[in-house]
Amino acid sequence: MIDVRNQDEYDEKHIVGSILIPLDTVKENISDKIKNKDTKIIAHCKSGKRSAEACEILVDLGYTDVSSLDGGIEAWPYQTE
Repeated sequence: MIDVRNQDEYDEKHIVGSILIPLDTVKENISDKIKNKDTKIIAHCKSGKRSAEACEILVDLGYTDVSSLDGGIEAWPYQTE
């Protein structure tokens, strides 16, 4: 699971185990974090807009199993840090 929000948003509250890759750095940094392009990736942000953009970028880069968390972290029913 990748969090595409900004550092300050991540520091305030994030999903346990998520990896921070802000939207404006996804294109440059994703291959360092997730090398296998068939890895299941769930992108999330606050509400879903930025994660949808991130998914488009990931698909354009050749990642094959990409989805956006509907409703973002605000809709996440499980533990956060």
